[in-house]
Amino acid sequence: MNYDIEKLVYLIWLSTCSNPGSEDAFRLLDHFGGAREIFEADRADLSNVVRADSAIIAKITRHDIDKARDILRACRELDIDILPYDSEEYPKRLTGIRGRPLLLYARGHVDGLNERLCVGVVGTRNITNYGGNATVQICTDLCNAGAVIVSGGALGVDSYANCTAYNMGCDTVVVLGNGLANPYPSENVELFRGISKHGMVISEYPPEAPCSKYTFPERNRIISGMSDAVLVVEAGLGSGSLITAGCAVRQERRLYAVPGFIDAKYSFGTNKLIHDGASICRCGADILEDFRESFSYLSESMVVRGKEWAIVPRGKNRQMRPQGQEKAHAGQETRGGTAHLVNETTAPEDRAVPERIKKKMETVPADLNASPAVRASSPSPQLSDNEKIVYDRIPAGTQVLPETLCGDDLGITEVMSILTMLELYGCVETLPGGFCRRKNGG
Repeated sequence: MNYDIEKLVYLIWLSTCSNPGSEDAFRLLDHFGGAREIFEADRADLSNVVRADSAIIAKITRHDIDKARDILRACRELDIDILPYDSEEYPKRLTGIRGRPLLLYARGHVDGLNERLCVGVVGTRNITNYGGNATVQICTDLCNAGAVIVSGGALGVDSYANCTAYNMGCDTVVVLGNGLANPYPSENVELFRGISKHGMVISEYPPEAPCSKYTFPERNRIISGMSDAVLVVEAGLGSGSLITAGCAVRQERRLYAVPGFIDAKYSFGTNKLIHDGASICRCGADILEDFRESFSYLSESMVVRGKEWAIVPRGKNRQMRPQGQEKAHAGQETRGGTAHLVNETTAPEDRAVPERIKKKMETVPADLNASPAVRASSPSPQLSDNEKIVYDRIPAGTQVLPETLCGDDLGITEVMSILTMLELYGCVETLPGGFCRRKNGG
């Protein structure tokens, strides 16, 4: 990468001052012109651009540039690349999303990443046999057509998605919620090592950074941001993959979900997404067909069989078993164990769906394991304490930016995650420009 080292050091420094998902760093860059100029600015000048009491100003004024030099040194020793937001190596799809990372730490490379169809595949860690079969089948179709699988490398659906692509000798991207030198989960270390040689493993966190309950929701916006489409395979109503689905909607990505049985708790979330407008995904062709005009090379792997598109198979050349596969829950396996729940003769035009979810979840029952009748009769969502705090901070009838809802008790990461859940509950709605407001004028 041809990038000025001193400029890179100051950008690393700025990234350590900025909370993931916040736009404050880019507001400062737009105003001052560069990270070094921000470093040299005084508090008064900084306060003219971002809130005087914002966390980023407190960190900037500490002027801890040595930490940035240590990070750069560690990256060199660990063979980790750094991809600044204004470099050619930075994934182009991320440049248009709100809260994009200032930089990414990366191992590996995917040829033609910006010109190929990228599909984010996410879902529960508690994958069932049904979900595992569906993930492998759909990802196999996508890989046969030359698509790039993007996922988070977690146990469950993520592992099945990344592992399927890797075993087929196809490109896949893992987006971690921790530093590359401190991989999580440990069960997937060998998989990550293999993908870094035949794909790409990335993170917005410095090499030694640990994971936390906040870093996984933070990285979800990157999974969806790097993707043209996002597929949710299995998800309960409280699944973190619904946060990724919410990010996909805000980023105007096409959203797909695998249907499941109405009494299967790990399909509550996916069935709800479909009810609210997400596209049904029965096989990879359901996604590929929607992108044939945008990515003409996809047609080379697709043939018509009857009224359906089918994918020309290719051979596998690696064998990596998804960790936890032997512990997969029985789930819906006894009901057929297949990803196809929709009649195979359904014509493509019968599956036309909107490009974005138009409706949001109206209610979320307090007891996610309650019977369907009890869930249907639940009159209102049961908000957590933090969800109530964020909701109460949104003035009735007023559009606000997420940053204005932050405080000493809640950072931008927590606020964005909470807003996603409030949107799914039907309490708030997102608007153009990144604004949000209470729904129905509440």
